[in-house]
Amino acid sequence: MSSRVPSERRAVIKGIFDPIYFSEASVYNLSHKEKREVITNDISLAPDEGFYILTGANNGGKTTFVRAVGLCQIMAQAGLYVPAKECEISVCDMVYTHFPKEEQKGIDASRFTTEIKQFKEISDVITNHSLLLMNESIQSTTPKECVDIAVSLVHIFAVLGVRGVFATHLVDIAPKALELNSGEDMHTKIESITVSVDEGSGRRLYKIIKGLPGDTSYADTIFEKFGLDFEALKKRAKQMNS
Repeated sequence: MSSRVPSERRAVIKGIFDPIYFSEASVYNLSHKEKREVITNDISLAPDEGFYILTGANNGGKTTFVRAVGLCQIMAQAGLYVPAKECEISVCDMVYTHFPKEEQKGIDASRFTTEIKQFKEISDVITNHSLLLMNESIQSTTPKECVDIAVSLVHIFAVLGVRGVFATHLVDIAPKALELNSGEDMHTKIESITVSVDEGSGRRLYKIIKGLPGDTSYADTIFEKFGLDFEALKKRAKQMNS
């Protein structure tokens, strides 16, 4: 690991992984014959390629990747070994995170209202030396409004020069956000990345690649694996009503 001056606003991380998952995989491999492989990824954060819209399959590793980026930054700044093969990183003045929380009770306490208030607080203090990590933010109103507002937020942070990663299953955000790059007021370029999937089987490959999202999040494969057994329910319903 090597450090870069804060003014460079740059990070080049190769072979990054989530240490939490690495620990879980190690424990799993102690009691199973088959090995659970830890998939690593690369990321580069800089003004010319620094705010990523991360889309892709449900249960494909989006949240794990976002968490790994944040942990790598924090551990590096704490003087610790980082969860990566190689790492060159500039110091951030702050790491801001926005992960979903349960809806609160009270006046003006809906999830959407709370999220907007939180982003207002972040936007008031965040700088071009900050790192912002968002995970499934702005999901609690109509799909079109979610996309429009999320793109507006990305625009704000890119104009400010913030670097970060925004993981979302709203695939329409990526192409709309990329259109913002033509603006003269942008101080961070937006990029689209997605988690790769075996298109034939829907098997998650957990590799992060550049490109626009596909048309599906492969949610049906999760439903098939953990969903309802309609035939069994039909038999149960018949027994209950006989």
